[in-house]
Amino acid sequence: MATDLKALKMMCRAGLLTLAAQTNKLSIGLQNAAPPQENGPGKTILYLSDIGLIIEEAGRSIEIDE
Repeated sequence: MATDLKALKMMCRAGLLTLAAQTNKLSIGLQNAAPPQENGPGKTILYLSDIGLIIEEAGRSIEIDE
């Protein structure tokens, strides 16, 4: 049972970190594709960047018992 829980935690953590990396790549790609704006990146780009950081933090907060 403990092994199953550890495996589940590892899969969740890996999934969240992968999702965070993909979100970050998407925001960078969108920033490169979007026309430049006078006041910095658009709201969508900032939203994706923020969400990526939140997801990464959630993934890193999952403690995996040794």
